[in-house]
Parts: sequence; structure tokens; C-alpha cells
Amino acid sequence: MTTNQALHHLGDEEGGDWAEHAKVLAEYRRVLRPGGVLVVNTCSQDQLRRGYWYYALIPAAAESLRRRYAPLTVIEQQLAAHGLTVTGRFVPADAAIQGAAYLDGAGPLSASWRLGDSTWALATAEELETMTETVSSLEARGELDAYVAEHDAPREAIGQITFVVARSPVG
Repeated sequence: MTTNQALHHLGDEEGGDWAEHAKVLAEYRRVLRPGGVLVVNTCSQDQLRRGYWYYALIPAAAESLRRRYAPLTVIEQQLAAHGLTVTGRFVPADAAIQGAAYLDGAGPLSASWRLGDSTWALATAEELETMTETVSSLEARGELDAYVAEHDAPREAIGQITFVVARSPVG
């Protein structure tokens, strides 16, 4: 069973007890067969802070999103509390959401490009206007590629997503 970038939509936020996460993970445990595997696709706090080059363009939206992601340790503790054994984490550091389009510095100017990451839905009109001015200015000065490269550099070491793998008891 897999949950793919869904837990942050539950309504929990940093500073709370992550109760909605606990309910969902308990339900996953309930429906898993003995020896079944649950793969949780999520993001670490570090990935959310440094793994997406364009989050620097929309810092308030990115921070709002980050607060909705339970830290990996919380997810692993909740899995264990529900009787699942965490067997590992996997970070595909070389992968980028949106594939090659991810590195398109002018991409954020396109509404269809922004659909590839729900963080953009959290950006205010003012934040989008500032982003448009910044990207357009960087592009006009011939500095956009360097901006993307500088802000994307951490992704190669930390990735953008993390898979947490857990197994239910065999019997």
C-alpha cells in the first residue's frame, strides 16, 4: 500500500499533535494484511526548506506548506505506535518533480507549470506578483540560469521526497 504526497493535506500543522496523521496511519495499519508493506511518500523538513529552487521565490507559501508536513520522526513514531515496523527510508536524490521541466527557470511564469506543485496554490497574489517581477528581472539580466543552479544545488544531496517503508506483523 502506498500513500503518495497526501498526508500534508489532512489539516494537521506543526505545533499540534498530528492527530489526523495518526488516524490515517492507524487505518492503513488496520487494512494491511499480515506482513503487508506500507510506503509513505512524503518530504523531510530539510527537503522542504532547501530541496526546491523556486521556494525562494514564494517563501510564505513554502513555509505554510512546510508546517503541514509531519517530521519524518513523527511519522515513524506513529507507525511504530500502530504496530508497524519501519524498515527504512529511501531518498531518490537524483529525481526532480516535473522531470526536466523542473529546471526551467521561466517555468514559474506559467500557470500550467505551477500546477506541478500544490505549493503554488498557497501563494498570495502579492507573492505571485513579486515572483513574476523577480523571474522576469533575472531573465532580462541573463541571470536566471545561475539563480536556478544556486538555489537547486542542495537538492542533489537531500532530494525532494522521502519514502518511509514500514511492514505489518506477519501473524
